[in-house]
Amino acid sequence: MKKKAVVIGIHGFYPIKMVRTLIGEATGSSTKFVDETVKSLTQWGIDSNIELDIETIALEGEGTIFEKVNMMLTLLENSIETLNKCDYLFVSSHSLGVPVAIHVLSRLISAGHLDKVKKIGLLSMAGICLGPFSGLDSKLTVRQYSKRENDVLLELFDFQDPDSSQSKELIRHMRVLLRKNVKMTFVGAIDDQLVPLYSSLCAQVNHPNIFRSVYIDKKSKQPEFLIELLKTLMMIKNLGFNDCELLVELSTFLRGSTTNGSHCKVFNDPDVYNTAIYNTLETHNLTGGQNLVLKEVNFKELSINPYHLPWCLRGFLHEVLKVKHINTTELLLRLFDDFSQWEPNTKQYKELKYCIEVLDSSNLDDLGV
Repeated sequence: MKKKAVVIGIHGFYPIKMVRTLIGEATGSSTKFVDETVKSLTQWGIDSNIELDIETIALEGEGTIFEKVNMMLTLLENSIETLNKCDYLFVSSHSLGVPVAIHVLSRLISAGHLDKVKKIGLLSMAGICLGPFSGLDSKLTVRQYSKRENDVLLELFDFQDPDSSQSKELIRHMRVLLRKNVKMTFVGAIDDQLVPLYSSLCAQVNHPNIFRSVYIDKKSKQPEFLIELLKTLMMIKNLGFNDCELLVELSTFLRGSTTNGSHCKVFNDPDVYNTAIYNTLETHNLTGGQNLVLKEVNFKELSINPYHLPWCLRGFLHEVLKVKHINTTELLLRLFDDFSQWEPNTKQYKELKYCIEVLDSSNLDDLGV
């Protein structure tokens, strides 16, 4: 039986000159996201022996978040009948487009336009869910640019404050999505130069329908220790265990340079889209309601203390040992071994290794195993 699928793409922002020096020329187009999602979905249909009729909608528009939401909902008015009749709906978004996508989906759900859709998936790529890196607001605000340009830019930093209207609205709309069993896939880049990993992975919330993954550019030659640590960290987060704030503490050390950061590389990897398709179509819907768990942190006032990191790591390792269906002993021994062989060659990685040097002398006995 043929299945009807609709793919919507929502871009981030097309940055002014000052911002381009930080993140690159552009943050991807909606058409790019749509095309990549269609490729992944088409291959899934072939592999699953399911015939798909796919329709695409690439939404474009500039302005503040609320302006873009209203603009895109207006553009979608001509597609309401199509949305009502589809079996699968996917929304792929990047950067600033992520909160916009969450708002748009929530408004469509609340209006009853998606009542008959069987599977809904949202892909968030390098999404600004908890704001950009702290301190960037003072660097990116330049007087000679128009007030409107600065307003668009500065509202991104409102997400650092859980009491801001932007933060509260984002969480409210996320609750709507999760009650509708929308599968949310958050992908963050390990060396993003604009958005810390805790922000792109929406670290303040937990729910079974949220899946997190880290994009690592092969050309960046990231150390094996960090790759293994982040793999383990994602496993713990996705299983609903406590990461003991390790993701937040690590993010500062992972920040990419203005020339080599991956904020605008993440949307070029087919595996990013594959992950979202599999998460949406290969997992079951929750049979009973489960509320979103929110842990509010004011990231605008957050001061990363390197002395916290060893304790966060220790608590995290104890959480790993709680996972029963994998060989956690072997996993941790491999992590210790990777750490002992790691010879960082950058200042920030040298500082990171120094902060967690205790791993060099650790063994499972120290963790009470």
